[in-house]
Amino acid sequence: MRLRVATLTTSTDQGVLRSGLMSATISLPSDGIYFQYDQTNANWQLVKRVASVTTTTVTSFPVTVNQWVKLRIAITGAGVVTAFLNDTSIAIPSGTLTTGAGMYNMTSTLIKSLGTVAMLVDVDYFQLALKWNVAR
Repeated sequence: MRLRVATLTTSTDQGVLRSGLMSATISLPSDGIYFQYDQTNANWQLVKRVASVTTTTVTSFPVTVNQWVKLRIAITGAGVVTAFLNDTSIAIPSGTLTTGAGMYNMTSTLIKSLGTVAMLVDVDYFQLALKWNVAR
């Protein structure tokens, strides 16, 4: 996926941007792997949630207003994850994801929690590619 944040959060205008694979799109997902930006950190975060337990890796990449970023997540059939930000590998939280049919939605959500200034994000594209582990 490729996106850019057009408005940064502040102490008086807060919200959260989640972009990736999640079990829920409106509330905090119980399961997922996604990139996140909120007022708690100026850098992109990689978040893994398994059975509502969160593990977060703060990247070294700052969220910069109006700068396009390419976010990529790859998951094997066994639930092992690799992630990239602008084609640079990101260390991911250890362990595997919950697997199962229909488990994840590919989405980008922006949820405002405080303030009156609009939070904006531009999404250029989402791409989903499937590679089967076993020949069909």
